[in-house]
Amino acid sequence: MEEYKRIFDYFELSTDEKANKLGEVFEDSIEFFQRFRHVLKTGSPEEKASMLKLVHELKDKIQSEVGQICKDTGLTQEQLETASVDPNLYTEEQWEIIQDSKAKIEEQSRLISDYVRTEEGPGASLRPKAERGKKPKKKKKWVKS
Repeated sequence: MEEYKRIFDYFELSTDEKANKLGEVFEDSIEFFQRFRHVLKTGSPEEKASMLKLVHELKDKIQSEVGQICKDTGLTQEQLETASVDPNLYTEEQWEIIQDSKAKIEEQSRLISDYVRTEEGPGASLRPKAERGKKPKKKKKWVKS
């Protein structure tokens, strides 16, 4: 799972190196989510659990990085989110990479979500039972005396 390691390694780069490798990290992210979707469809329960663990580790790392950026810049997370979608803060090439990658990642996320939502797919076991198309049992009404 080389793309996963490259994504994590990206966070250790200098600001200039990050700018130069922006396209690569987005491509690695897309590849990682494609692999995630494949494992959800065809993997064993152990493989699925392992992949979910990696997704959670990646999420935690990203949240940690966002927190550090906010601390370093003095921006709130909301201000950082606003700045991240401002095309004036990027070169034209960087903005094109961001927009293209964003669309691809959103498509992978949608495909993963659609698959997990299907009742018959193996991903259904990742959701709580109440969300798998089964109606929750009704609670009996108790009468207090």
